[in-house]
Amino acid sequence: MLESIINLAAAWESDFVAWLQLLLPSAAGSACSLKCLEASLEKWQKLYTFLIGVSCAVFIAPALVEILAITAPKIEMCINFLVGLFALAVISEIFKEIQSADFIGAIKRYLLKRP
Repeated sequence: MLESIINLAAAWESDFVAWLQLLLPSAAGSACSLKCLEASLEKWQKLYTFLIGVSCAVFIAPALVEILAITAPKIEMCINFLVGLFALAVISEIFKEIQSADFIGAIKRYLLKRP
């Protein structure tokens, strides 16, 4: 009984450390990015923007680490920080391109085979 409690505590501790190693660099990168934004935002908008940056880093950085086959923990944390730092800028540029794109015209040109 005592051994199972010790094993459970050890597993929780390693999970907690792994989450901290993922969240802290992501949050630091997102906070730095938020500080560099030119627009003046209200408190709730700052919180929302910060959470978007952290969320992007939490979901995208592990995929990048796996794709690049990185095994060093310090480099993983660096990638978490960088994704948190640049996520907001990249996402805003993607949405600008989507909004300015002429999807209807491209579909018509493709279907009608006109240049």
